[in-house]
Amino acid sequence: AAAASISAKVLNAMGAGAVASVIQAVLSAVGEPIVNRVLVKRMKLMDAINDVKPSMMLEYLKTTLATNFLKFPFFEAIN
Repeated sequence: AAAASISAKVLNAMGAGAVASVIQAVLSAVGEPIVNRVLVKRMKLMDAINDVKPSMMLEYLKTTLATNFLKFPFFEAIN
């Protein structure tokens, strides 16, 4: 019974980590390309927002989602 309880807690934590990874990946995919243009290219905020296309955000989402699915569930499970 104790082992089942621990494994259930680990699975719940991993599920919470998966949800967190999706949310964080979406926020990063929207924000990071804009922030990079403001900080690296020294663009004005509105110019950076207008420069970023949804296709760019989607490409960045693929990268961040894959990385976050490796990171977040593991960290949630060990906490």
